[in-house]
Amino acid sequence: MSSIYDLMSETEPNGAKLYRKEALDRVVANFFSSEGRLNDMTYATAYNYTYPNTVEQLKSNFPVEVYHHFTCVDNKKYIITTTADRNDILRVKEVKAVTKEEKKNSRNIRRPVVLNYWKPRRNDFFGESVCDMLEDKQNAKRILFNLNLITAKKEALG
Repeated sequence: MSSIYDLMSETEPNGAKLYRKEALDRVVANFFSSEGRLNDMTYATAYNYTYPNTVEQLKSNFPVEVYHHFTCVDNKKYIITTTADRNDILRVKEVKAVTKEEKKNSRNIRRPVVLNYWKPRRNDFFGESVCDMLEDKQNAKRILFNLNLITAKKEALG
């Protein structure tokens, strides 16, 4: 999960935009034209607000489900970002060599790790990930499961 503003603002070191504008325009148009937004559209009509069809018309931020995929093409490594349904390619970014070993041999370039922290925290730069949310629940379930096993063993053996 990422926000549309984050996708729009990501640039390469030389200042070029990373994400394809046409694909982001389709994401914006699809987000605001779905049937689930019928009540919002009625509200917008009442208050003379038109829903955007392009990135330039966008006035508010919204979440976008994205899929990051790592692939190799012609012995070069890329991160490809698509929409969650994989219909639109949002960006294609080549993974560059960083260390001396990677620059000597491009096969040594490691696969990138893409971290998405979907819930921001006030004093935490990274925010809260899904793993953070599920960790306590999984630990509690594990403890309860083990206690149930111990109880069943005691009841069976006396």
